[in-house]
Amino acid sequence: MVSSYQDDKSPDDVMDSLGKFILIGDQLVSADMVVLQGARDCAPYLYELPYELRKFEHVFRRAGMRDRFSTDDYVKALAAMHKDFSGRTLG
Repeated sequence: MVSSYQDDKSPDDVMDSLGKFILIGDQLVSADMVVLQGARDCAPYLYELPYELRKFEHVFRRAGMRDRFSTDDYVKALAAMHKDFSGRTLG
């Protein structure tokens, strides 16, 4: 009998081996950079799950998506912005 990859692995094993990413628009984004609500217009640092994908919320939660970002997430995003734009005028 031929065994398929799916037969040998649990859903969590498959997610771990593929990486935990969510397709937001035309970009694959790490699931820990995506929340259910509260991150509008923060791309490419933080993302809110698009409304049309919310019916798959249970899948994205398994990948690591959370309800809201923590203070630490915002601090890391600001540090990344500083690194990306250091010495340049924004706007």
